[in-house]
Amino acid sequence: MKLLATLYSDDDGIAKLLEGLRRADIGCETRTMTEESGLAAVQILVEEPHYDAACEVVEAWSDDATRREHHTCPKCGSPHVKREPHDRVEFYFKCMDCGCEILK
Repeated sequence: MKLLATLYSDDDGIAKLLEGLRRADIGCETRTMTEESGLAAVQILVEEPHYDAACEVVEAWSDDATRREHHTCPKCGSPHVKREPHDRVEFYFKCMDCGCEILK
C-alpha cells in the first residue's frame, strides 16, 4: 500500500474523495491518526498499481474542493494558504504563517 493523502478531520471532504476512488474502482485503506499538533488526521492508502489513477482522482477532487472552499490552515486557522506544487500529487496547500502543509 502506498500513501495517497493525509486529510484533516473534514468528514464531508474525506467521504467525497473516498466516493471518487470507489467510482473509479480503486480500492483503498484508511488509517486514523493524531498529529503531534493534536489534530485528527486520516491517511488514505492505495495499492501501488493504482497509485497514478488514484492521484488523478485526488487532483479532480481537489480542483473541485478549491472551487467550492476558502482554505484555512487546520493548525493555526490562518487564511494565508498558498497552493504549491508537490512531487507525489500535482499540488498541496501551504500555510504562509506557520508552514503547515495541507493536502486537501
